Amino acid sequence: MAESPKQLNLKFFMATDNSTSTKHVSCLQPEINFRNQGQLKKEAKSLATQKIKNLVRKFNSSIEMNKDYQAYSDFKEGVNKGMDIARYTFEENAEKFSLPYSDEDWAVRIGNLQDEFNQLLDGIILPKKPNCSEERLDGVYSGFERSKKIFGEFIKESYPLENS
Repeated sequence: MAESPKQLNLKFFMATDNSTSTKHVSCLQPEINFRNQGQLKKEAKSLATQKIKNLVRKFNSSIEMNKDYQAYSDFKEGVNKGMDIARYTFEENAEKFSLPYSDEDWAVRIGNLQDEFNQLLDGIILPKKPNCSEERLDGVYSGFERSKKIFGEFIKESYPLENS
């Protein structure tokens, strides 16, 4: 996609020194106008959306790498299900985790993001269903705990220490 061209409007004035009959040309403060500011806003929104998609894709990959693909027990199946629920929860709330850096300390930012994610998972209450064993339910909650650890590693990689 081609970048939108920028138009630079410069204002000049010419003055003549009457004693020497010399002409001087000076430039006033430049004004920058974008030909299509709507397009610029659209591109900025598109970049933000792409950043969110990249975060979601990266977290999904982290979860998938940590799942047990030989889950032959109710507990292990529950762990995988808990990790899937955590993944979907992150996807639904990803915009909260893609905020630009603020002035707060890097460790505080990471801690706040971790706390937000933990609260999201801790707020999920799973009812006991007739076809869901107690072991599977325990596995789901273990999957939440495992996902919290994965998220901690993920968020440190996604928001590296910069200028702190």
